Amino acid sequence: MKEKLSWHNEKRKVNDLVPYAGNPRQMDEEQAGELTKSIQKFNLAEIPAINTDNQIVAGHQRIEILKRLGRGNEEIEIRVPNRKLNDAEAREYLLRSNRNIGSWDWSLLANFDEADLLGVGFSDEELAMGFGLSDAELENVDMDRLQALQVDPPESVKLKERAVIGFDSKADYDRVKKAVIEQRITADSLISLL
Repeated sequence: MKEKLSWHNEKRKVNDLVPYAGNPRQMDEEQAGELTKSIQKFNLAEIPAINTDNQIVAGHQRIEILKRLGRGNEEIEIRVPNRKLNDAEAREYLLRSNRNIGSWDWSLLANFDEADLLGVGFSDEELAMGFGLSDAELENVDMDRLQALQVDPPESVKLKERAVIGFDSKADYDRVKKAVIEQRITADSLISLL
C-alpha cells in the first residue's frame, strides 16, 4: 500500500528543476508577458511542485519565466512530496493543477475597475462575454454596409425632409461623396435622380 501523500517546502535552484517531458500546458507570448509582469511585481507567490527527482509537476510556466528573467541560478522554495509520485500520479497532478482552476463570479468581478481587469490580462471580448453583452456587440462591423450619404436639399429646413442614399460599395460611396464635396453634383441633382 502506498504511503499517503504529504507535501513540504524545500529549496532548489531554478536551473536544477526538470520540466516534465509530456507537459501539455503552454502559453502564448501575451500570456507569458502577463505572467512576467506578475512575477516581477509579486515575485514567486505560488510556488512550484516537483517530484522527488526534481521533475516539475506544477509550475512549468513560472519556472520558464524565472529563467527568461535571468534567475536560473536563484534558489526558490518548491513543494516536494514525502514519497516519489509514480508516473500516473505525476501526470494526473500536472493536469489537475492546471485544469481545476475554478471560474469567475462575474457579479463580483463587476466591482473591479475595467482598466484593472484589462491590466491583468482580461481581453475586451472576454469581459463582454463574461458580463453578458450580446453577441451582436462583439461582431465585426462590415464598413461597406454602413456607407450612406445624407443629402439635404435647400428646402430641408422648412420641409424637414432628408434623403439618404445607400451604396453597394465603398468605392461608389467615395466617388459620389467626392463629387458632392467638389460641387460637381448638387443635392438637387441627386434628389432629381430619385
